[in-house]
Amino acid sequence: MHARIAQFLSAFESGNTLPNGPMTVRWSTPATKAPPPRIAVILHAHYPDVALELINAVNDMGLAFDLFVTTSRDDVSDAIHTNVPSNARVTTVFEVENFGRDVMPFFRCLDTIDLDHYAAVLKLHTKKTVGQTYGDAWRDEIIGQLIPAVSHAKSFLARLDTTGWGILGPSGFLLTDSSRFWGANRARTTKLRRKFAYAGGAHDLEFFAGTMFWFKPAALQNLPDIVRDESWEKERGQLDGTLAHAIERILVDVARANRYTIGSSDEPYRELPDAATAANAYPGAR
Repeated sequence: MHARIAQFLSAFESGNTLPNGPMTVRWSTPATKAPPPRIAVILHAHYPDVALELINAVNDMGLAFDLFVTTSRDDVSDAIHTNVPSNARVTTVFEVENFGRDVMPFFRCLDTIDLDHYAAVLKLHTKKTVGQTYGDAWRDEIIGQLIPAVSHAKSFLARLDTTGWGILGPSGFLLTDSSRFWGANRARTTKLRRKFAYAGGAHDLEFFAGTMFWFKPAALQNLPDIVRDESWEKERGQLDGTLAHAIERILVDVARANRYTIGSSDEPYRELPDAATAANAYPGAR
């Protein structure tokens, strides 16, 4: 369905609210005797080929991690079950409803999993941007700035253990140009901002496009409560104007409201751009 028609229909659908209670576990591997790792990975997977690609990229860091996967698809669950990553102490796959893209399942994870003992959590999803030519290149570039090569893994892990930061994201995907990237999301984002101690910042708009990043659990601990009664649209291939797009635009705001900073996940380290137009040149930005 044409994206503009899908967006129009979204405005008139009641959709779904965030489900209460923990998610159902499809399957989980027994925990090894190794000490609990300092990092966890939350992956929302809709495409099995991309899911395995992302899991392999994380595994290739050579660091121990716990893996939590959300999916509504049997083929994704089966693919991971036959390719459990060697560096994962525990791999758990949850059943989740197919709405809210990767964002609603992320909130379900925050409600279900005790993340407080991890130094950092990596949020990923199998973004394809079906029907667009830039999707794979965009995802690959984000992953390249999120997941360090094995030669930089130990120094990156040490950086994750430092205090102060709440979100680390790919430097090339921080969007701050409000003249271009509000899209159809300003009103809904403003409504969400009223639900927490939003204080504003250097930019009217500030978010990591693609909703893939490292975060400290305490920085986003109140997110589920902020969206608890909000309505999620049915999936129609919308490219803009959904609740997920609005939430994408408040994640940095929530971390800052909780008194955490944001930074670059690039390794070797690269500062986030300061100018509003410095990070807005990639194709397909919404």
